[in-house]
Amino acid sequence: MTNQEYGQFCGLARAAEIVGQRWTLLILRDLSVGPRRYSDLVGGLPGIPTNTLASRLKELEEAGLVMRAAPAGGDRSVVYGLTPRGRSSVRRSTRSRAGAPAACARRARARSSPRHPSSPH
Repeated sequence: MTNQEYGQFCGLARAAEIVGQRWTLLILRDLSVGPRRYSDLVGGLPGIPTNTLASRLKELEEAGLVMRAAPAGGDRSVVYGLTPRGRSSVRRSTRSRAGAPAACARRARARSSPRHPSSPH
């Protein structure tokens, strides 16, 4: 899927070009809960093609909304998180929907937390 370009030079048009792509807002929502490994994002976004996730993360990183970091030590997995600009963008985009950020964060936490064998599915 190619990016929609509006050919306008205002910040709102540029923001729409970035976050208006399919899956992008859901990726930002999941990262708003806290940093995530790639595999955590795949697990928390059922149905997202891995090539789409990889390209969206790269686009968000290039836009300065997401950062990737390799933790020190023996763990070689890459962790993705929101930059201060990314956190600000998520807050602004959800501010008008009272209660929505908390509800979305709860759903994202529930999806990313491991299930206990005794807990119901």
